[in-house]
Amino acid sequence: MKKAHLFFISILALSISFILLNSCNNVQQDENDYLIEVLHHLDQINSATYFATMTPFAPGDTVPAFTSVRYYKEYVNRADTFQGASFVWFQNGDTTMPDFCYDGNMKATVVPDEKTIVIDSLKSGKSSLRYINGPFFTKIKTLLQYAFETNDSILIESNDMGNSIQYSFSIYDTIAEVIGNRIIYFPNIYGSSKGEVSRYQIWIDKTNGLPYRFKREMPHDISVITIKDVKLNHISIGDFKASDYFPSDFSIQYSKEYKEVITTDFVGKTAPNWVLSDNDNNIISLENLKSKVILIQFTGVSCGACLASIPFLNQLDTEYDSKDFKLVSIECWSKSWNALSKYQEKNNINYTFIRSSNQVSSSYQIQAVPRFFILDKNRVIREVIKGYGKGSTDKKIRDAINKLI
Repeated sequence: MKKAHLFFISILALSISFILLNSCNNVQQDENDYLIEVLHHLDQINSATYFATMTPFAPGDTVPAFTSVRYYKEYVNRADTFQGASFVWFQNGDTTMPDFCYDGNMKATVVPDEKTIVIDSLKSGKSSLRYINGPFFTKIKTLLQYAFETNDSILIESNDMGNSIQYSFSIYDTIAEVIGNRIIYFPNIYGSSKGEVSRYQIWIDKTNGLPYRFKREMPHDISVITIKDVKLNHISIGDFKASDYFPSDFSIQYSKEYKEVITTDFVGKTAPNWVLSDNDNNIISLENLKSKVILIQFTGVSCGACLASIPFLNQLDTEYDSKDFKLVSIECWSKSWNALSKYQEKNNINYTFIRSSNQVSSSYQIQAVPRFFILDKNRVIREVIKGYGKGSTDKKIRDAINKLI
Protein backbone atom coordinates (compact mmCIF):
# COMPACT_ATOMS: atom_id res chain seq x y z
CA MET A 1 0.00 0.00 0.00
CA LYS A 2 2.81 2.36 0.93
CA LYS A 3 4.65 1.68 -2.35
CA ALA A 4 1.47 2.27 -4.37
CA HIS A 5 0.90 5.52 -2.51
CA LEU A 6 4.44 6.74 -3.25
CA PHE A 7 4.09 5.72 -6.91
CA PHE A 8 0.84 7.69 -7.17
CA ILE A 9 2.46 10.80 -5.63
CA SER A 10 5.42 10.51 -8.03
CA ILE A 11 3.12 10.27 -11.06
CA LEU A 12 1.07 13.22 -9.76
CA ALA A 13 4.23 15.32 -9.23
CA LEU A 14 5.48 14.52 -12.72
CA SER A 15 2.08 15.40 -14.19
CA ILE A 16 1.98 18.75 -12.36
CA SER A 17 5.56 19.49 -13.45
CA PHE A 18 4.68 18.68 -17.06
CA ILE A 19 1.60 20.94 -16.90
CA LEU A 20 3.57 23.81 -15.33
CA LEU A 21 6.42 23.41 -17.82
CA ASN A 22 4.00 23.42 -20.73
CA SER A 23 2.25 26.48 -19.27
CA CYS A 24 5.56 28.39 -18.98
CA ASN A 25 6.55 27.37 -22.48
CA ASN A 26 3.18 28.48 -23.83
CA VAL A 27 3.50 31.84 -22.09
CA GLN A 28 7.04 32.30 -23.46
CA GLN A 29 5.88 31.19 -26.89
CA ASP A 30 2.96 33.63 -26.77
CA GLU A 31 5.38 36.45 -25.88
CA ASN A 32 7.74 35.48 -28.69
CA ASP A 33 4.87 35.24 -31.16
CA TYR A 34 3.68 38.71 -30.20
CA LEU A 35 7.18 40.21 -30.57
CA ILE A 36 7.54 38.51 -33.95
CA GLU A 37 4.26 40.15 -34.94
CA VAL A 38 5.60 43.53 -33.76
CA LEU A 39 8.78 42.96 -35.77
CA HIS A 40 6.62 42.19 -38.81
CA HIS A 41 4.79 45.51 -38.33
CA LEU A 42 8.14 47.32 -38.15
CA ASP A 43 9.20 45.62 -41.39
CA GLN A 44 6.25 47.29 -43.13
CA ILE A 45 7.54 50.77 -42.26
CA ASN A 46 9.48 52.44 -45.08
CA SER A 47 9.26 55.94 -43.64
CA ALA A 48 7.80 57.76 -40.67
CA THR A 49 7.37 61.21 -39.19
CA TYR A 50 6.77 61.83 -35.49
CA PHE A 51 7.48 64.04 -32.51
CA ALA A 52 9.96 62.54 -30.04
CA THR A 53 10.41 63.68 -26.44
CA MET A 54 13.95 62.87 -25.21
CA THR A 55 14.74 62.70 -21.49
CA PRO A 56 18.25 61.59 -20.48
CA PHE A 57 19.08 60.77 -16.85
CA ALA A 58 22.29 60.24 -14.95
CA PRO A 59 22.23 57.06 -12.83
CA GLY A 60 20.72 57.96 -9.46
CA ASP A 61 18.88 60.99 -10.85
CA THR A 62 15.11 61.22 -10.64
CA VAL A 63 15.06 64.48 -12.63
CA PRO A 64 16.20 64.37 -16.29
CA ALA A 65 19.31 66.30 -17.27
CA PHE A 66 17.09 68.06 -19.80
CA THR A 67 13.96 67.49 -21.87
CA SER A 68 14.14 67.93 -25.62
CA VAL A 69 11.33 67.71 -28.18
CA ARG A 70 12.30 66.84 -31.76
CA TYR A 71 10.39 66.34 -34.97
CA TYR A 72 11.80 63.41 -36.99
CA LYS A 73 11.65 62.36 -40.60
CA GLU A 74 12.90 58.75 -40.70
CA TYR A 75 13.50 56.76 -43.89
CA VAL A 76 14.54 53.12 -44.25
CA ASN A 77 17.83 53.12 -46.19
CA ARG A 78 18.67 49.54 -47.13
CA ALA A 79 21.84 50.63 -48.92
CA ASP A 80 23.32 51.90 -45.65
CA THR A 81 24.90 49.04 -43.71
CA PHE A 82 25.67 51.20 -40.65
CA GLN A 83 22.40 52.86 -39.66
CA GLY A 84 19.95 51.23 -42.04
CA ALA A 85 18.20 54.59 -42.17
CA SER A 86 18.47 58.17 -43.35
CA PHE A 87 16.91 60.86 -41.20
CA VAL A 88 16.64 64.49 -40.24
CA TRP A 89 15.46 66.01 -36.99
CA PHE A 90 14.26 69.46 -36.05
CA GLN A 91 14.34 70.92 -32.58
CA ASN A 92 10.93 71.69 -31.03
CA GLY A 93 9.11 70.90 -34.25
CA ASP A 94 10.51 73.86 -36.19
CA THR A 95 10.75 72.27 -39.63
CA THR A 96 12.38 75.36 -41.12
CA MET A 97 15.64 74.79 -39.24
CA PRO A 98 17.08 71.26 -38.91
CA ASP A 99 19.33 70.27 -36.05
CA PHE A 100 20.89 67.21 -37.64
CA CYS A 101 20.84 65.27 -40.94
CA TYR A 102 22.24 61.88 -41.90
CA ASP A 103 21.95 60.42 -45.40
CA GLY A 104 24.33 57.45 -45.34
CA ASN A 105 27.20 59.39 -46.89
CA MET A 106 27.61 62.21 -44.38
CA LYS A 107 26.19 63.71 -41.22
CA ALA A 108 25.50 67.42 -40.86
CA THR A 109 25.03 69.41 -37.66
CA VAL A 110 23.48 72.85 -37.82
CA VAL A 111 24.88 75.56 -35.50
CA PRO A 112 22.30 78.39 -35.69
CA ASP A 113 24.20 80.86 -33.47
CA GLU A 114 27.13 80.78 -35.86
CA LYS A 115 25.03 80.35 -39.01
CA THR A 116 27.18 77.33 -39.80
CA ILE A 117 26.59 73.77 -41.00
CA VAL A 118 29.26 71.34 -39.81
CA ILE A 119 29.66 68.34 -42.12
CA ASP A 120 31.38 65.06 -41.33
CA SER A 121 32.04 63.03 -44.49
CA LEU A 122 32.46 59.86 -42.34
CA LYS A 123 35.65 58.90 -44.13
CA SER A 124 37.98 58.82 -41.14
CA GLY A 125 38.68 55.55 -39.34
CA LYS A 126 37.26 56.97 -36.13
CA SER A 127 33.88 57.49 -37.79
CA SER A 128 33.82 54.12 -39.50
CA LEU A 129 31.33 52.62 -37.05
CA ARG A 130 29.14 55.73 -37.15
CA TYR A 131 28.16 56.04 -33.51
CA ILE A 132 25.08 58.09 -34.32
CA ASN A 133 21.95 58.17 -32.20
CA GLY A 134 19.69 56.61 -34.81
CA PRO A 135 15.94 57.10 -35.24
CA PHE A 136 13.26 55.43 -33.15
CA PHE A 137 11.84 52.64 -35.30
CA THR A 138 15.23 51.58 -36.66
CA LYS A 139 16.64 51.15 -33.13
CA ILE A 140 13.72 49.08 -31.88
CA LYS A 141 13.77 46.84 -34.95
CA THR A 142 17.47 46.20 -34.36
CA LEU A 143 16.83 45.44 -30.67
CA LEU A 144 14.12 42.85 -31.45
CA GLN A 145 16.21 41.14 -34.12
CA TYR A 146 19.12 40.96 -31.70
CA ALA A 147 16.91 39.56 -28.91
CA PHE A 148 15.77 36.67 -31.14
CA GLU A 149 19.19 35.86 -32.60
CA THR A 150 21.75 36.52 -29.85
CA ASN A 151 23.70 33.96 -27.85
CA ASP A 152 24.19 36.54 -25.09
CA SER A 153 22.62 35.92 -21.71
CA ILE A 154 19.32 37.80 -22.04
CA LEU A 155 16.10 37.80 -20.01
CA ILE A 156 12.90 38.98 -21.71
CA GLU A 157 9.96 39.89 -19.48
CA SER A 158 6.56 41.40 -20.23
CA ASN A 159 4.06 43.44 -18.27
CA ASP A 160 0.47 43.95 -19.43
CA MET A 161 -0.42 47.59 -18.74
CA GLY A 162 -3.96 47.60 -20.11
CA ASN A 163 -3.75 49.58 -23.35
CA SER A 164 -0.11 48.65 -23.87
CA ILE A 165 2.45 45.95 -23.17
CA GLN A 166 5.84 46.73 -21.66
CA TYR A 167 8.76 44.46 -22.58
CA SER A 168 12.05 44.44 -20.70
CA PHE A 169 15.28 43.06 -22.19
CA SER A 170 18.03 42.51 -19.60
CA ILE A 171 21.42 41.59 -21.07
CA TYR A 172 23.94 40.23 -18.59
CA ASP A 173 27.74 40.56 -18.37
CA THR A 174 28.07 42.96 -21.31
CA ILE A 175 27.40 46.53 -22.40
CA ALA A 176 25.39 46.04 -25.58
CA GLU A 177 24.50 49.30 -27.33
CA VAL A 178 21.98 49.56 -30.17
CA ILE A 179 23.79 51.63 -32.82
CA GLY A 180 21.70 51.95 -35.97
CA ASN A 181 21.10 48.50 -37.41
CA ARG A 182 23.72 46.70 -35.35
CA ILE A 183 24.72 45.94 -31.79
CA ILE A 184 28.08 47.33 -30.65
CA TYR A 185 29.70 45.88 -27.53
CA PHE A 186 31.40 48.33 -25.20
CA PRO A 187 33.60 46.70 -22.55
CA ASN A 188 33.60 48.25 -19.12
CA ILE A 189 36.22 51.01 -19.01
CA TYR A 190 38.12 49.17 -16.31
CA GLY A 191 38.58 46.18 -18.59
CA SER A 192 35.63 43.89 -17.92
CA SER A 193 31.87 43.92 -18.24
CA LYS A 194 31.43 40.95 -15.88
CA GLY A 195 28.48 41.63 -13.64
CA GLU A 196 27.27 44.58 -15.73
CA VAL A 197 23.72 44.69 -17.07
CA SER A 198 22.43 46.48 -20.17
CA ARG A 199 18.69 46.95 -20.03
CA TYR A 200 16.16 48.07 -22.62
CA GLN A 201 12.42 48.54 -22.30
CA ILE A 202 9.83 49.14 -24.98
CA TRP A 203 6.15 49.98 -24.67
CA ILE A 204 3.86 48.65 -27.42
CA ASP A 205 0.42 50.07 -28.18
CA LYS A 206 -2.07 47.19 -28.36
CA THR A 207 -4.27 48.98 -30.88
CA ASN A 208 -1.66 48.96 -33.66
CA GLY A 209 1.09 46.63 -32.42
CA LEU A 210 3.73 49.36 -32.68
CA PRO A 211 6.14 50.67 -30.04
CA TYR A 212 5.78 54.23 -28.77
CA ARG A 213 8.32 54.44 -25.94
CA PHE A 214 11.91 53.23 -25.63
CA LYS A 215 14.12 53.22 -22.52
CA ARG A 216 17.83 52.50 -22.59
CA GLU A 217 19.50 51.87 -19.24
CA MET A 218 23.27 51.47 -19.08
CA PRO A 219 25.47 51.48 -15.94
CA HIS A 220 26.59 55.03 -16.80
CA ASP A 221 23.62 56.47 -18.68
CA ILE A 222 19.81 56.29 -18.92
CA SER A 223 17.61 57.75 -21.64
CA VAL A 224 13.91 57.62 -22.51
CA ILE A 225 12.28 58.43 -25.87
CA THR A 226 8.52 58.78 -26.26
CA ILE A 227 6.94 59.42 -29.66
CA LYS A 228 3.53 60.74 -30.73
CA ASP A 229 1.66 62.02 -33.81
CA VAL A 230 3.15 59.21 -35.88
CA LYS A 231 2.50 59.10 -39.62
CA LEU A 232 3.72 56.09 -41.59
CA ASN A 233 4.82 55.66 -45.21
CA HIS A 234 3.63 59.05 -46.47
CA ILE A 235 7.09 60.31 -47.48
CA SER A 236 9.66 58.68 -49.78
CA ILE A 237 13.42 58.32 -49.41
CA GLY A 238 13.66 59.11 -53.12
CA ASP A 239 12.67 62.68 -52.24
CA PHE A 240 15.14 62.99 -49.34
CA LYS A 241 18.20 65.14 -49.94
CA ALA A 242 19.99 66.41 -46.84
CA SER A 243 21.30 69.57 -48.52
CA ASP A 244 17.71 70.66 -49.21
CA TYR A 245 17.46 71.40 -45.49
CA PHE A 246 20.57 73.61 -45.34
CA PRO A 247 19.67 77.32 -44.98
CA SER A 248 21.06 79.20 -47.99
CA ASP A 249 22.70 81.92 -45.87
CA PHE A 250 24.65 79.45 -43.69
CA SER A 251 28.33 78.70 -44.31
CA ILE A 252 29.58 75.12 -44.56
CA GLN A 253 32.57 73.85 -42.60
CA TYR A 254 33.98 70.35 -42.36
CA SER A 255 34.15 68.85 -38.89
CA LYS A 256 37.94 68.68 -38.57
CA GLU A 257 38.34 72.36 -39.51
CA TYR A 258 35.51 73.36 -37.20
CA LYS A 259 36.97 71.52 -34.19
CA GLU A 260 40.33 73.18 -34.74
CA VAL A 261 38.71 76.64 -34.86
CA ILE A 262 36.85 76.05 -31.58
CA THR A 263 40.03 74.84 -29.87
CA THR A 264 42.38 77.58 -31.11
CA ASP A 265 39.85 80.35 -30.39
CA PHE A 266 40.49 79.94 -26.66
CA VAL A 267 44.27 79.51 -26.64
CA GLY A 268 46.07 82.68 -25.52
CA LYS A 269 42.95 84.25 -24.00
CA THR A 270 42.07 84.74 -20.34
CA ALA A 271 39.75 82.03 -19.12
CA PRO A 272 36.20 83.20 -18.35
CA ASN A 273 35.75 83.49 -14.60
CA TRP A 274 33.21 81.38 -12.76
CA VAL A 275 31.77 81.03 -9.25
CA LEU A 276 30.29 77.59 -8.54
CA SER A 277 29.61 75.31 -5.59
CA ASP A 278 30.51 71.77 -4.64
CA ASN A 279 28.42 69.04 -3.05
CA ASP A 280 28.95 70.49 0.45
CA ASN A 281 27.79 73.92 -0.72
CA ASN A 282 31.32 75.36 -0.60
CA ILE A 283 31.66 78.30 -2.99
CA ILE A 284 34.63 77.96 -5.37
CA SER A 285 35.70 80.60 -7.87
CA LEU A 286 38.37 80.54 -10.52
CA GLU A 287 39.88 83.88 -9.43
CA ASN A 288 40.45 82.58 -5.88
CA LEU A 289 42.45 79.53 -6.97
CA LYS A 290 46.13 80.25 -6.24
CA SER A 291 48.02 77.38 -7.90
CA LYS A 292 50.51 78.07 -10.71
CA VAL A 293 48.66 75.79 -13.12
CA ILE A 294 44.94 75.03 -13.25
CA LEU A 295 43.46 72.09 -15.13
CA ILE A 296 39.71 72.46 -15.69
CA GLN A 297 37.88 69.41 -16.95
CA PHE A 298 34.30 69.79 -18.18
CA THR A 299 32.67 66.42 -17.66
CA GLY A 300 29.35 64.55 -17.59
CA VAL A 301 28.40 61.72 -15.25
CA SER A 302 26.86 59.79 -18.16
CA CYS A 303 29.94 60.17 -20.39
CA GLY A 304 31.96 56.98 -20.87
CA ALA A 305 35.19 58.79 -21.84
CA CYS A 306 34.84 61.05 -18.79
CA LEU A 307 34.50 57.99 -16.59
CA ALA A 308 37.57 56.47 -18.21
CA SER A 309 39.62 59.57 -17.32
CA ILE A 310 38.98 59.38 -13.56
CA PRO A 311 41.83 56.99 -12.58
CA PHE A 312 44.32 59.23 -14.41
CA LEU A 313 42.91 62.41 -12.86
CA ASN A 314 42.98 60.89 -9.37
CA GLN A 315 46.61 59.98 -9.93
CA LEU A 316 47.42 63.39 -11.40
CA ASP A 317 45.93 65.20 -8.41
CA THR A 318 48.35 63.45 -6.05
CA GLU A 319 51.48 63.96 -8.19
CA TYR A 320 51.87 67.72 -7.77
CA ASP A 321 52.06 70.10 -4.84
CA SER A 322 48.87 72.13 -4.42
CA LYS A 323 50.88 75.36 -4.80
CA ASP A 324 51.90 74.25 -8.27
CA PHE A 325 48.79 72.51 -9.55
CA LYS A 326 45.02 72.47 -9.02
CA LEU A 327 42.52 70.19 -10.75
CA VAL A 328 38.84 71.13 -10.96
CA SER A 329 36.22 68.95 -12.63
CA ILE A 330 33.00 70.73 -13.63
CA GLU A 331 29.91 68.54 -14.11
CA CYS A 332 27.70 69.71 -17.00
CA TRP A 333 24.86 67.21 -17.17
CA SER A 334 23.42 66.07 -13.87
CA LYS A 335 21.11 68.34 -11.84
CA SER A 336 21.02 66.09 -8.77
CA TRP A 337 23.51 66.59 -5.95
CA ASN A 338 22.54 63.15 -4.65
CA ALA A 339 23.54 61.55 -7.98
CA LEU A 340 26.79 63.53 -8.03
CA SER A 341 27.61 62.45 -4.49
CA LYS A 342 27.07 58.79 -5.41
CA TYR A 343 29.18 59.24 -8.56
CA GLN A 344 32.06 60.75 -6.53
CA GLU A 345 31.87 58.02 -3.92
CA LYS A 346 31.61 55.16 -6.41
CA ASN A 347 34.62 56.37 -8.42
CA ASN A 348 36.72 57.51 -5.43
CA ILE A 349 37.14 61.02 -6.84
CA ASN A 350 39.67 62.88 -4.68
CA TYR A 351 39.84 66.17 -6.59
CA THR A 352 37.50 69.19 -6.64
CA PHE A 353 34.20 68.28 -8.26
CA ILE A 354 31.63 71.02 -8.84
CA ARG A 355 28.48 71.55 -10.87
CA SER A 356 28.32 73.86 -13.86
CA SER A 357 25.70 76.43 -14.77
CA ASN A 358 24.32 77.11 -18.24
CA GLN A 359 26.22 80.40 -18.29
CA VAL A 360 29.58 78.78 -17.49
CA SER A 361 29.12 75.96 -20.03
CA SER A 362 28.17 78.52 -22.65
CA SER A 363 31.13 80.80 -21.91
CA TYR A 364 33.49 77.87 -22.51
CA GLN A 365 31.47 76.70 -25.55
CA ILE A 366 30.91 73.24 -24.10
CA GLN A 367 28.96 71.24 -26.66
CA ALA A 368 30.53 67.88 -25.84
CA VAL A 369 32.56 66.40 -23.00
CA PRO A 370 35.17 65.73 -21.81
CA ARG A 371 37.07 68.91 -22.57
CA PHE A 372 40.23 70.01 -20.76
CA PHE A 373 41.47 73.60 -20.36
CA ILE A 374 45.01 74.13 -19.06
CA LEU A 375 45.57 77.59 -17.54
CA ASP A 376 48.84 79.31 -16.51
CA LYS A 377 49.43 81.43 -13.37
CA ASN A 378 47.76 84.43 -15.03
CA ARG A 379 44.71 82.28 -15.89
CA VAL A 380 45.50 82.46 -19.57
CA ILE A 381 44.41 79.33 -21.48
CA ARG A 382 47.52 77.64 -22.84
CA GLU A 383 45.98 74.45 -24.20
CA VAL A 384 42.57 72.95 -24.93
CA ILE A 385 42.20 69.18 -25.27
CA LYS A 386 39.00 67.57 -26.58
CA GLY A 387 38.02 64.03 -25.66
CA TYR A 388 39.98 61.45 -23.73
CA GLY A 389 42.17 58.58 -24.84
CA LYS A 390 44.00 56.62 -22.16
CA GLY A 391 47.74 57.12 -22.53
CA SER A 392 47.73 59.70 -25.34
CA THR A 393 45.63 62.30 -23.49
CA ASP A 394 47.47 61.57 -20.24
CA LYS A 395 50.77 62.45 -21.91
CA LYS A 396 49.41 65.66 -23.50
CA ILE A 397 48.10 66.90 -20.17
CA ARG A 398 51.26 66.02 -18.23
CA ASP A 399 53.53 67.63 -20.83
CA ALA A 400 51.44 70.84 -20.78
CA ILE A 401 51.50 71.01 -16.98
CA ASN A 402 55.24 70.38 -16.73
CA LYS A 403 55.92 73.08 -19.31
CA LEU A 404 54.11 75.67 -17.16
CA ILE A 405 55.36 74.74 -13.68
